[in-house]
Amino acid sequence: MTGLGVLAPWLLGALAAAAIPVIAHLARAEPPEGRGFPSLMFLKRVPFPSRARRRVRDRALLALRLLALLALVLAFAGPYPLYDGAAAPPPGRDTVVLVDVSYSMSAPGVFDAAREAAGEAVDEALAEGRVAVVSFDSAPLTVSGLDEGAAAARQALSGLAPGPGATDLARALEGAERLLAASVAGARRVVLVTDLQAASGGREPRLREDIELAIRAVGAPRPGNLALTAAWIAHGARAADGPTVLRARVANTGGEPAAGTLRIAVDGLDGDSHPLTLGPGEAREIPLPLFPAAERPTRVHLSLDADGGASGLIADDHLYRVLARRRPVDVLLVQPPGAPPYLDAALALARDPALRVVRRAPAAVTPDDVVAAEVVILDGAAPADAALLDALDERVSAGGGLLWLAGERSGALPGSLLPAVGDVVSPGPHGSALGDLAPGHPLSAAGAGDGTAAAAPLSAVTAWRYRRVTPAAGDEVLARFDGGDPALLARARGDGRVLALATSVAPEWSTLALEPVFVPLLLEGVAWIAGRPELPGSVVPGSAVDAAETAAAAAGGEALARALAAGDALRVRAPGGAERRIAEGASVVLDAPGFHELRAGDAAALPVAVSVDARESQFRPLTEAAFRERLRRGPAPAGRAPGALRGGEPDRRLAHGLLALAAALLLLESVLARRITRRRARAAAREATA
Repeated sequence: MTGLGVLAPWLLGALAAAAIPVIAHLARAEPPEGRGFPSLMFLKRVPFPSRARRRVRDRALLALRLLALLALVLAFAGPYPLYDGAAAPPPGRDTVVLVDVSYSMSAPGVFDAAREAAGEAVDEALAEGRVAVVSFDSAPLTVSGLDEGAAAARQALSGLAPGPGATDLARALEGAERLLAASVAGARRVVLVTDLQAASGGREPRLREDIELAIRAVGAPRPGNLALTAAWIAHGARAADGPTVLRARVANTGGEPAAGTLRIAVDGLDGDSHPLTLGPGEAREIPLPLFPAAERPTRVHLSLDADGGASGLIADDHLYRVLARRRPVDVLLVQPPGAPPYLDAALALARDPALRVVRRAPAAVTPDDVVAAEVVILDGAAPADAALLDALDERVSAGGGLLWLAGERSGALPGSLLPAVGDVVSPGPHGSALGDLAPGHPLSAAGAGDGTAAAAPLSAVTAWRYRRVTPAAGDEVLARFDGGDPALLARARGDGRVLALATSVAPEWSTLALEPVFVPLLLEGVAWIAGRPELPGSVVPGSAVDAAETAAAAAGGEALARALAAGDALRVRAPGGAERRIAEGASVVLDAPGFHELRAGDAAALPVAVSVDARESQFRPLTEAAFRERLRRGPAPAGRAPGALRGGEPDRRLAHGLLALAAALLLLESVLARRITRRRARAAAREATA
């Protein structure tokens, strides 16, 4: 160490307080002596000899006080050591031991082996320098810091246990890198203790090239293990006169054959059971017909029993889902007389959310119609009455939705609702193809193009005619024609949303109504501008759920949404029965697998299902070589070689040492001051008796 730096140099101004002890030592009051004298105005002036300057009487006492003050100021200013890069680097090595506590580590013997390997890594690191212990699943958690010593590291390690979370190796390495960012040790190292699952989630792992990585892969032979890996509603299975078909996928993720029975319970009532035997790596889909309630969420619990239990993975034998329809949407459809029936037919197919459609000709629309609708669809027409346009603008601003489709008689709308609309464009005999929807938008799933009717490509649509629409600032272009003009545009207006399609569904305008993408795009577009997000059937442990948004969208959640809007506290009941209150906000993190209940005021409970990530049941491991090949090494920060000048975080041990030194100096100063006072008192007593 070649010097000392501080993170808060402005606190050094407190050293000016050092003048206080000096002044206290110099400002000694002289005892008043002498007698009163008459006027001296008639006496001759004589020179008065100058007095010697006052001197510090108790220099040792003053020195102790000044040193204590200096130690206190430096301790609170955030001290850290300075090392000259040319000088010898500080000895030792700082190590971060990353311990995987994700669900896959709960197999028999795996976490015991992990704790043993981590303990050996801790002992090795303590022999060479400092060590920190960090547990991780989907996020890292520091359980023992670099400055906390050997006892804290070993105690933290003994208290670790695997939980229901998923594995994210990239975030774990990022957390270790942050811990080592301020290290000034001669070397830095990360020891990764994990089962190296090939199916672990997260981004591509990265680590700086100046940090050594040691991998302690742990695992055990994997017997047969049946796991519920997925459950979803089959497309087209929401017919009004038939059952909803839930398809469950069961896989044997182990290395030996496994047998078990799939059981289903709906709202706590036992249903059908399906025995099955699967070979290693085999999977099977089983259709399960259900009749979920339309007016409230339905709880579905899928379970596997008698799968041998040898794997020890219990949570993947249970899958929880909530089947909840989105709250119905009131729709006002404004069409000119003689419009093609495509919109009517598509809107009639809506099941989730259901649409209550009121149809009006442009001349028959009233302000009451606009106020009563959650979504207004203008199909090639617009009300010409100014009062109606004002009512439409106010309704959208207050949280309503507007879907505008171009046409021959598309009237002008206020600029707050729709950007400038130009003349009709005819691209030519071959028309103009639409591009795919912008990725990341909620509507992009409706045009993803995975080959199903629910996700056909938007690029299959050809437009023979369209209107040129000029986006304004803040507008989002979701799709364009191949010539570059906007085809689908989204806009936020107050609390509401506007969706504008620059062509029509009429056959003389485009092939949109003839393509499979038309129905899902229309229905999901209406749901999106109405504020009905897709409801999650199940979330993974550690997910944050917005209770207010979920309640507002779900059928049967209206009372809960009103209670939360009125300021009632959110109460969350876990599957085990424990209840907690969320005083501020309505977002809650859910961890334990099972059904959680969201409550507020006197509203009925809204269930949310939590199931373990299916990837945690995939036993196939990565080799260390394969993981290192995936790992991307980033450059070390410029000028940040081991032993270089340090700055960024205070050294807690140094700060604690300075505080202890200040306390010792003040204690010594108190003892010395008491002795000096007693000695002077005895001397004064002797003079008085003499």
